[in-house]
Amino acid sequence: LQRVYLPYVTNQAYQEQTYQRLLQENPRFPGILSRLEEDPICQRLPLTSFLILPFQRITRLKMLVENILKRTTPGSRDEDTATKAFNELKTIIKECNSSV
Repeated sequence: LQRVYLPYVTNQAYQEQTYQRLLQENPRFPGILSRLEEDPICQRLPLTSFLILPFQRITRLKMLVENILKRTTPGSRDEDTATKAFNELKTIIKECNSSV
């Protein structure tokens, strides 16, 4: 996960710059983008909402694992596994936050 999320989040500023540049410099881009964003398969959401999804999802995943951890038996293998997953997710999120 770390090899995927960290570079993606680090490049968010570049993604935004590229998006803005395409809107300004490519006359066809806004129209095509508008048609795509209106498509029900995209739930009529803007492209920018999809660009932020990976970071939002890893944050939700951390909360999910935290809730799983609260419901595991103390000292069990499940608790150990959930603790490792939770700590790894915390580390990834912390690194993502510091790289933005």
